[in-house]
Amino acid sequence: MSKTKKSLLLSCLSMLLCVTMLIGSTFAWFTDNASTGLNSIQAGMLDIDVQYTQDGMSWSYLDNATNLFADALWEPGHTRVVALKVTNNGSLALKYQMGMNIVSETMGTNVYGAPFKLSDYLEVSTLAQQVNDIGNITLGLAFQGENAVGYEYTNKLSEVKRENHLLPGDSHYLFIKVDMPETVGNEANAKPGNAASIQFGINILATQFAYESDSFGSSYDAEADFTDVVVVTEATYEAFAEAVASVEDGGTVVLPAGEYTIPANAKGKTLTITGTKDTKIKCIKDGEGDYGLDGATVTFEGVTLDFDEQDYNGYVRAKATYIDCTIYGRITLYGESTFTNCTFNNMEGYNVWTWGSNATFENCTFNSGGKSVLVYGSGTSTVTINNCTFNDYGNFNGKAAIETGSDYGESFTININNVTVNGFDVNPNGISTGSTIWANKNSMPTDRLNVVIDGVDVY
Repeated sequence: MSKTKKSLLLSCLSMLLCVTMLIGSTFAWFTDNASTGLNSIQAGMLDIDVQYTQDGMSWSYLDNATNLFADALWEPGHTRVVALKVTNNGSLALKYQMGMNIVSETMGTNVYGAPFKLSDYLEVSTLAQQVNDIGNITLGLAFQGENAVGYEYTNKLSEVKRENHLLPGDSHYLFIKVDMPETVGNEANAKPGNAASIQFGINILATQFAYESDSFGSSYDAEADFTDVVVVTEATYEAFAEAVASVEDGGTVVLPAGEYTIPANAKGKTLTITGTKDTKIKCIKDGEGDYGLDGATVTFEGVTLDFDEQDYNGYVRAKATYIDCTIYGRITLYGESTFTNCTFNNMEGYNVWTWGSNATFENCTFNSGGKSVLVYGSGTSTVTINNCTFNDYGNFNGKAAIETGSDYGESFTININNVTVNGFDVNPNGISTGSTIWANKNSMPTDRLNVVIDGVDVY
């Protein structure tokens, strides 16, 4: 290798890893074993387990791994290999695909003064093999030297998708190799202080495979495929919008880490938007409300949402479900909303303004600077809060965790069950409730307000 090539020390290639197991309606099917002769039905289960190794010997679980390709120096001829072990721990046959995408990339400047990207000079290849004697031999060879034998190349960093099948109890080795060909020259040789960088993401999508049979044959789960899942491979608004346009109604869009706003073509659709905690969706409309989900039924799962500090920031006329989400700022609800296992963070004020919408909160944590939930707005609505924790970080006297009171002639029912309240006060305004859990700030009368705590009608 020439001295010039040896001097090509490119910046860090880090792996930001997200394993997403997307299991659609097939999860609830009665599968696995159905015998009309015995009149018995046994429900099946999908369960996939993924581990990784960087040396072929030591294995770790994939959860929260961010340094799979930990080498910081890249030059022509350099190769790194990681192997995944994918195991079907469930009772159903499954099929899975591995998708690799660019999460983020920073351009560098080469010695000629021209911009360049690492994605133009790195090659990715994959190979899936059964975990058996032959697979173990391949595992050993993959980490001998930098050749990683037996790989099928995919040009540049285009999306890698291969459908593989696993029966219950079976495992696959899934090898991933990233290398810089020896033919790369000074076009990727960065000027000092102008290095390029890149982050990759990996998605493993699993769904049921048409293998189990009943008295009608094995075709009952033939439609369990990936057609209702679209994996976004670039963290841009345009890529998000393209995925929304292509996904079937009721399908799922998988977003890599990055920052997004809802595309306009999501209006009226039924879809799930999922990703990681580093997938950040911003709803900042300067107090106008966001109409990007007007008429839509949407589920946000495992992502971070930012509603800023403005009033009225929320998704207008959307039926929304939030699962395992982290929510920043102050969210205003404009339609029926359900929150499960979510964390709300707004240390400068309150977390939620219901604005007359029906809302349910299950197993949520509210971190606020004062009251957490304001039940307010026009219309008739029911708010249910179960098994939630409220933490006040604002130290504002006279603020209960949940506050109600309005001027529009509306009617509210608030059901509160098994909540924990830390740091809140008894609100001295309005009708005194003597409670740090809730306050009737605007003195709403009992004919328009019903509050039930742990099954007891308190107002």
